[in-house]
Amino acid sequence: MPQAEEICEHVMMVHKGRKVLDEDLGAIRSHYDPRAIQFDPLDPKAGTATLASLPQVERIQDKDGSCEILLKEGTDPSAAMRAILEAQPAARIELSRPRLEDVFIQLVADSTSADDEQRLRTEFRSGGGDGAAV
Repeated sequence: MPQAEEICEHVMMVHKGRKVLDEDLGAIRSHYDPRAIQFDPLDPKAGTATLASLPQVERIQDKDGSCEILLKEGTDPSAAMRAILEAQPAARIELSRPRLEDVFIQLVADSTSADDEQRLRTEFRSGGGDGAAV
C-alpha cells in the first residue's frame, strides 16, 4: 500500500467534468515558476514607488503594511530579490511558490476579471461545483 506522502505527490484537477491537470507536484512546480515575492519594508512608512519602478516588477499589491510583488514573466527571482533589497531595506523578503489554487485559476480562467477569479477560487476551495483538485 502506498504511503500517504506518495499519494500527496500527485495532483489531478478537474473543471466542469474535464481533467485540466494530472501531474506530479515536482513537475507542476517546475512548469509554474515562482513570480511572487512577499516583502515587508524595514520602514513601515516607506512607499512602494521605488520598488514599482524596478524593471523586473510587473505590479505591487499592498497588504496591511507588507506587499506582494509580482515579477514580470521570465524574470530571475533571485536577481529580482537582490534588486529589491538594493532599492529598499526589508524586514522580510520571501519568494512564494504558486499555490495549487493559483495554478487552477491560471488553467481554467476564461477572463482576468476579479469576479471570475473569485468564483473559481471559491469552487477550488470547496472541492465541489465545477472545479476540484485531488
